[in-house]
Amino acid sequence: NTFKPAARVLQYSSISFDVSFQEITTTLASGGTLHLIGNDDRKDPRKLLDQLVSQRIERLFLPYVAMRSLVEAAHMIGTYPEILKEIITAGEQLRVDDAVRSFFKQIEQSSLDNQYGPSETHVITAYLLEGDPVGWPDLPPIGAPLKNTSVYILDEMMCPVGVGEEGELYLAGRNLAHGYLHSEESTRKSFIPNPLGIPQRPVLYKTGDLGAFNADGSISFLGRKDHQVKIRGHRVEPGEINNATSCFPGIAHCLTHAAQNSDGILQLVTYFTVKQGEEVDPWVLRRYLEDKLPDYMVPSFVIAIDVVPYTPSGKVDFKALPKPAIGNSQYAGEECEYESETEEALADLWSKLLELERIPRSAEFFELGGDSFRAVTLFLHIQQRFGIELPLSTLAHTSTIAGLAGLLDSGGTPDLSDYRSLQMLQKGTDEGIPLFLVHGGKGNVLVFSNFAHSLDPKQPVYALQWSGWDGGRGARSIPEMALAYASEIKRFLVGKTCRLGGNCIGGLIAIEVARLLSKDGVGIDGPLLIWDAPNLNSPFYRPQEPWGSKKQLTAFERMKEALLNHTPEHAQAAIETEPAVHSGGLVGFLQRLPYLRKMVQWSKAQCKSLPVYGAGLTGRKVPMELREQHCIRTMLSAVRRHVVQPYEGDMLYFRSHSVLGRDFGMTGWWDDLYLGFDELCEGDFEAHVVGAKHHLVTDVPEIAATVRRMYK
Repeated sequence: NTFKPAARVLQYSSISFDVSFQEITTTLASGGTLHLIGNDDRKDPRKLLDQLVSQRIERLFLPYVAMRSLVEAAHMIGTYPEILKEIITAGEQLRVDDAVRSFFKQIEQSSLDNQYGPSETHVITAYLLEGDPVGWPDLPPIGAPLKNTSVYILDEMMCPVGVGEEGELYLAGRNLAHGYLHSEESTRKSFIPNPLGIPQRPVLYKTGDLGAFNADGSISFLGRKDHQVKIRGHRVEPGEINNATSCFPGIAHCLTHAAQNSDGILQLVTYFTVKQGEEVDPWVLRRYLEDKLPDYMVPSFVIAIDVVPYTPSGKVDFKALPKPAIGNSQYAGEECEYESETEEALADLWSKLLELERIPRSAEFFELGGDSFRAVTLFLHIQQRFGIELPLSTLAHTSTIAGLAGLLDSGGTPDLSDYRSLQMLQKGTDEGIPLFLVHGGKGNVLVFSNFAHSLDPKQPVYALQWSGWDGGRGARSIPEMALAYASEIKRFLVGKTCRLGGNCIGGLIAIEVARLLSKDGVGIDGPLLIWDAPNLNSPFYRPQEPWGSKKQLTAFERMKEALLNHTPEHAQAAIETEPAVHSGGLVGFLQRLPYLRKMVQWSKAQCKSLPVYGAGLTGRKVPMELREQHCIRTMLSAVRRHVVQPYEGDMLYFRSHSVLGRDFGMTGWWDDLYLGFDELCEGDFEAHVVGAKHHLVTDVPEIAATVRRMYK
């Protein structure tokens, strides 16, 4: 154990990830202090850096991509967390370049621990980098097995390979899971009897990862046996993307490759050839894939090629494939004439960040391979270059060079500046009936961004952000929020008809908004779109945790099984790949730990102790770093005090696979497939179980596809 005792540790990982268990237990076991962090602060490296410095954090766990963003932010701002002495990274291939070496040079006597282990085992090997960073290797090994664990590297005949020889990694030891819950077939395929006949290690976990032993006993990671890659923390099998692509009319052959940027970040590129006499528009194909695949599996570039290049041995020659470029994107042929110096400066930033030349002013950031990590880097550069700090949510409605330049030239003031809550996600056309979406428990509307841009481009989409997100006194009850949002919609609305929806608590607010608009003569076109909204007044709501009695636990397991049976097959697979030990799962185990209860109680106490800004005599605004907590506290209080009356119209309800109240910021659970929400609908209630976790349910592509068909 290399952990220094009594350290100040930041809990970077969400409580739903296994690394959070490592953060909690290692901190408490070594007499340290655990510091919590908000979701916005976690995602923004500028805010993360501020937290590391202000809280004097000494130990930090985070994946490579997040570490790389933190390194870049520190270099650009010129601030370094000098107290930080231990960084532990896992989950991605670690790459050490000059920027990383320079960062660790600035925080003297610090170390970088490269850990490896799939969720089925958690950490099983580790390799410590310390001393002068100049001598650190570009691709550090993943280390040697920890105490009470074993790693075997076997060939195709299940025989051990020699030093330096490539083979598949098989894991064993005390930290090996028992299998996958409710999936005997998956367990049988991955958890196999040890062919080496070692009594202390009767079962091996088949990882699919490739590696080789080094002379010193450490292991070099050599990628995936099945070419599976990890994109934005998700395991991606390119074959699944190829299967979806091959179903598109006119496709003769296709292959998907994870192209690596110079900064080490991967982006998916799908190449295809066309059947003789057929034509395939790459842009239309990409829109088709957006409807068929989860967001993280949609390739950044879809490129047509004449033939698939092969090596002399008959394998695909990936090096001979064309690199992503504007010329093979949907923006091929567009002019690159910029209309201001700001546009030229932004185009230069985009070109360096996305490694593309001559980007048109109308190009969409996310359509050119941009993602949340690159967005953070882009906004860091914008802040440094123009002296204006734009919120990340800006990209939800303005993601072109021309649009961002317009904001910067106007001082960073977005459109709809006369409205406190209303924000545009997709402009659409004047002929389209506008869709208004109400925020969830965190009050921010960026959660709707992917959904909005997956709809018909002609569909206008707007969202209502909680008024308190500007730092002032926000509406504190559901009727108060509904009245404010309905007023802004009526003031903005040109016609007499609109469409409505809401996520989580936003579903309850949307019902009240619809009632107010209808009373004032505004028509509601189609059903209300509702994502994962809970009904606390339902007789099926159980405010206590299900582990309190055997009867409750039996009912809880029965409800989970029903939810799984209603989930589409592809979403079921995603659920089943989340490992859980047969003793009730990691979440259930954590629920029983006394220190976790104390931590939750402490967190609640912190929320209760937040000062009420923007009200009373103070007149002060809530600081940006406290606004998410400020919002969550307000939303929880509002939903607990509100008794909603049934809605006379229709509803289209989309359900995630989250089952516990804690996923919604509450306690207990619902002994009902749809969280008791169907009781609030007096019209037609059409419901779909779409899978995903609660905070990701708005991103499920099938939802956008369903709504697109409904709005035609």
